[in-house]
Amino acid sequence: MRNIRAQRRAVLLGIFAAWVVSAAFIAAGVLFQVRTGAFFGTPARATAFALSMAGLALVAGIGLAAASRHFLGPIDGGGPAAGSRLDLTLRYVTNTTEQTLAFSLAGVACLFADESLAQRLLPVMGVWFVIARAAFFLGYRIRPVLRAFGFAATFHPTIALLAVVLAQLLA
Repeated sequence: MRNIRAQRRAVLLGIFAAWVVSAAFIAAGVLFQVRTGAFFGTPARATAFALSMAGLALVAGIGLAAASRHFLGPIDGGGPAAGSRLDLTLRYVTNTTEQTLAFSLAGVACLFADESLAQRLLPVMGVWFVIARAAFFLGYRIRPVLRAFGFAATFHPTIALLAVVLAQLLA
């Protein structure tokens, strides 16, 4: 029972840390872009960059799963052993697919709702998406409860983006 409490505390700490680090990274990135004028040309190009970054995180996972299956087995397409490198990589791919879909929908909605916001915010969020997915993957490999930071650092900014877009559309 004590172990479960410790794991829950670790997950909550990861979530809280993700909120703080995500907010700081995204705010600093947007501020940098505004101060330097380092935009991606058009809102559509900025959105394309952000969605490409999310796609990169997904493709990296698929490539790792293929390599793990080829070099570490089972190459016949059978299910991996629970907790194996392939099993954890496939879990990463599944979660990253879900996260990529949510982020992509939020990003496209942002582009349609507010091009200026999309141009400033989405490239930064795209870079953060890749960093957060890497943190999820590494955390999972080290100790599964450590994936909480990467999960929250991907999921909660996407929720915030959806909330901002919906608030603008409903205002």
